[in-house]
Amino acid sequence: MGILVYAMLQRRRILSMVVIGVAAALILTFAPIQSTYFNRLETIGTHDEVRDDSASGRLHFWRVALVIARDHPFGIGLRNFEHAYDQYDFSGGFYGPKRSVHNSHLQALVEAGYAGAAIWAFLFGYSLWTMLKVRRRAKDPTLDPESRRFYFTTANALIASMSAFLVGGTFGAEVLSDLNWFTFGLVAALGRLAAQPVAVDDAASEQRSPAGSGWTNKGAPAPAFANSGPAALKAVSRTSSVGRGR
Repeated sequence: MGILVYAMLQRRRILSMVVIGVAAALILTFAPIQSTYFNRLETIGTHDEVRDDSASGRLHFWRVALVIARDHPFGIGLRNFEHAYDQYDFSGGFYGPKRSVHNSHLQALVEAGYAGAAIWAFLFGYSLWTMLKVRRRAKDPTLDPESRRFYFTTANALIASMSAFLVGGTFGAEVLSDLNWFTFGLVAALGRLAAQPVAVDDAASEQRSPAGSGWTNKGAPAPAFANSGPAALKAVSRTSSVGRGR
């Protein structure tokens, strides 16, 4: 899912989709696949014979989660679904005791309540919106090519990552996974970097007229705020080094 979304976000999306299709065909044709994988696929819809985490079992866990959420609108506390499962299990223990909810989004609802689920949804919605803004920022002609590539590629990667989790998280309880919150942190950092102007180096400032507002009373060029991104960060480092040398 993440690879598909990443390909669709590219400027040459048709070419990217073709490359992915060819690669997938080659992998399915020549890559060795263990027989246990196909045996696992056969457990889908066979919960009468196989009492494991098949798709039908997950549907049961999700229904249990909705019942718990109805009875506990403020949540039951983090990591407590397994402890509450036996009390609400209406299958008579068919799938065993202390089962996982196997759904990150329902995990947020059950363990953090409706307010927590709303915050969980807001985090993803706001993060995706922020990365779309960064993609638009990458089209700014005032940015240097390096910064434009950085914003465009990184925003696409984070959008693909979050999209993959929104789908994959439907089959696993991963609300408290470090990778999720690390991703939110990267989104916040990239959004702040793209929105906040960064000073460029002295060479760019010295091109401005001394009569303009770009010069201080002491005759030293004041920093200009026309750029941001990796190249500008390097420029800030050089400017700081020159200032310390003086």
